[in-house]
Amino acid sequence: NLTVSPVRSEAGKPEYFVMVVEETTDRRQLDEQHLSSSAPTMNYATELEGLIESLSDALFVYDRHGRVVRMNRAAQKMLGLQSFQGLSSLTQEERVQLFGARDASGHILTFEQQPSSRLLKGETLTGSGTIDLMIKSLDGHEVEVNVSGAPLYDQERHVVGGVAIFREVTERRRLERHTHETLHALLSMAESLVFVSA
Repeated sequence: NLTVSPVRSEAGKPEYFVMVVEETTDRRQLDEQHLSSSAPTMNYATELEGLIESLSDALFVYDRHGRVVRMNRAAQKMLGLQSFQGLSSLTQEERVQLFGARDASGHILTFEQQPSSRLLKGETLTGSGTIDLMIKSLDGHEVEVNVSGAPLYDQERHVVGGVAIFREVTERRRLERHTHETLHALLSMAESLVFVSA
């Protein structure tokens, strides 16, 4: 059973969707027994899998303990995990150490700053609440990412996990830094010209 909810920015614009999947195998088997054998059936798990894998951004799903229970191919590629097994067995601290996750200032993240920790506390990471991180992938290259996400709740509104989207922004951040440096240089030149002409 698939439940999809949009997560909106502070301005109310949909930014991404959070999906919760409930296994209904036993119930579905009973339902199928009551249907005629010629009736077409849909495989929702296959459709969901296809949707997750078609995302160009890295998707991570965490359980209530912060362990990674699902990620897509984009996540594996971004972090160089194609031949790495066992990410799901790592703790949050071990993941931070493995990937050297740092904030935009270059400081190693504390436990409380980690996206998974914030999601498990019920925080939604959208709009100005998204997180900029620097990560070193296992194949050795630096990746800058912007992380958004939302907690996952059970029917009693208890947090049971979280979903995070890691969007690579390495090139965009490089261009922003270049633009800032160019602007700073132009301002310095303009100040020098004004000083000389005065």
